[in-house]
Amino acid sequence: MGGLRPSSLRARLLVFSAAIVVAALALSAVGLIAIFTRQYEARIDAELDTFITQLVAGVAVDAQGTVRLDREPADPRFSRPLSGLYWSITVTGTRQVLRSRSLWDATLSLPPDELSTGLPHRHEVTGPGREKLIVRERLVTHPGPAGAVALRVAVAIDAGEVADAQRDYTLAILPSLALLALALIMAAAVQTYVGLRPLRRLERDVARIRAGRAQTVPRDQPDEVMPLVDAVNDLLADQEKAITHARARAADLAHGLKTPLTVLASLAARLRREGAGPVADDIDAVSGDMRRQIEHQLVLARIRTRAQGRSAARIELKPQIDRLVRTLKQTPAGGVLDWKIAVEPDATLAIEVADLMELLGNLFENATKWAEQRIEVRAKTARNGTVVEISDDGPGMSEEDMAHAFRRGVRLDEQRPGHGFGLAIVEEICEANAIAVTLHQRQGGGLTVRLEQAES
Repeated sequence: MGGLRPSSLRARLLVFSAAIVVAALALSAVGLIAIFTRQYEARIDAELDTFITQLVAGVAVDAQGTVRLDREPADPRFSRPLSGLYWSITVTGTRQVLRSRSLWDATLSLPPDELSTGLPHRHEVTGPGREKLIVRERLVTHPGPAGAVALRVAVAIDAGEVADAQRDYTLAILPSLALLALALIMAAAVQTYVGLRPLRRLERDVARIRAGRAQTVPRDQPDEVMPLVDAVNDLLADQEKAITHARARAADLAHGLKTPLTVLASLAARLRREGAGPVADDIDAVSGDMRRQIEHQLVLARIRTRAQGRSAARIELKPQIDRLVRTLKQTPAGGVLDWKIAVEPDATLAIEVADLMELLGNLFENATKWAEQRIEVRAKTARNGTVVEISDDGPGMSEEDMAHAFRRGVRLDEQRPGHGFGLAIVEEICEANAIAVTLHQRQGGGLTVRLEQAES
């Protein structure tokens, strides 16, 4: 799924989903614990009411009005001192109090509130061991031989039982909630991965355009990203129109300058026939410089008007190099040299054919100019891309010359033909096509120009 950076949309969605899941489950845990506590307290109250009913059923009143308990509740905690479960029966209007053995010599400190006959009351009081007690009491009227007797019957239980049950329940559900949270977060991660898949596909489609394998972004995209797709395609179309227009203007300019240059050449020829040779030579030199400047600017216009960031299709190098070498062997300078060509069949460069021919043409022309006997051309597919090397056995270059060889108009030897634009154009073409160009001293003498392009 890739690395998750703070700026990543995937990371933001995952963090947001995880936060929502954790918050929802935390609220669920609080709600479940509250429901459990209420249910447990209701069960405690029902149990205490049952004990009250049992106590009332076991009460007997003799002829003197003395109250006794013939049958105690069966729970053994009532017989164990300070067990946390207690009962007491207070005969109203007298000092007679019956109590469970668990109270030992203590009494239940009941609040002095008025009770309605038959209706239970609930209190929280302090027990004999200073613990917090939950008390349920009821005022009942019991018949006797001497008349009815009012009894205040109370049963109390340690409130810590509720806290203990609440703690046990919490510890029981937390692992399940944690597992549920993990499962939901994983589900959110899968959902995010699947939901963002169209964006990854869009990224691959844009990469195909950059690599020159497509011209537009396919329109079979989800509705949510179609505005972006349309905007990118419109931008590409406008860019292509601007490039076509710029190239047409450059071609029109070149065509418009051909006529004045032809006139200058004719004028120089006529002056030479009339005996004004020096003037004719000056005109030829100026017109030649103008022609070379125009050719140079046309090359730069073609390079610089290519769609920014978009690579051309990959071109096989062997056919293009073979064609150039055959042409150069027909020239006087290239025909006397020994050409050693070692180009792997699968060696390619992502570059337009016109740029490739301009690039190799300048490098081969430069090598032909300086070579003494041999030129070697090698091209191979390396682990990370393609490497092309062009070597000659000429005098080579000093480190100082290599440092500024690619500057426009620089000529390292005024005695050799040239106008100083060759290596500058080479650098422009390489920069436009993501090709690294470097100069190296050739082992045994001479110069090697190395071109390297990473696999896109």
